Amino acid sequence: THSEKSATISRMKRRVTITLSLALLTGVVRADLTEQQAGRIAKRVGQIIGQIHYRQIKVNDDISRIHLDNYLNSLDFGHMIFLQSDVDEFRKRYGTQLDNEIKFGKNIRPAQIIFKKYIERLTQRQKLVDELLKKKMDYTKNEHFNPMRNKLPWPETKEEVENLWRTRIKYELLADRLTISKDGK
Repeated sequence: THSEKSATISRMKRRVTITLSLALLTGVVRADLTEQQAGRIAKRVGQIIGQIHYRQIKVNDDISRIHLDNYLNSLDFGHMIFLQSDVDEFRKRYGTQLDNEIKFGKNIRPAQIIFKKYIERLTQRQKLVDELLKKKMDYTKNEHFNPMRNKLPWPETKEEVENLWRTRIKYELLADRLTISKDGK
């Protein structure tokens, strides 16, 4: 029927949209810099930050923690890619080290390591989305999904990740169904 055909097309569109979104998130512009060049740039940026800010803020451990959290949030704004254990490990390893890396122009290795983990987790999430989209969603079950997850914690377990992504997909598919439906039912 026409209704089934529309639903099938809608699911296909949603799958393509989700897959493209994840693919775009993995697209990276790479500059061909050596680690030494990148380290010198980081050192100079740290010096400039301290000089031009109106309070003459020194790059220190507190600033290091803030920048680490900002970097993690810029990669995973919705807190759906990293695990809490990833974030805890990054904070433990780099929370007070980024300022030293910048001050001494050593390297940008922490950012590279974090980004590598991000790509690894993003690839896992993409595979999970592909699996979840093959399954039938149960719309009779009363569940909640908060699309504004940037203030919420990262998931802690694989089960939490799967549930989070399943409810997100269900939320988006349901939203599509409601916009396609002429009578709002």
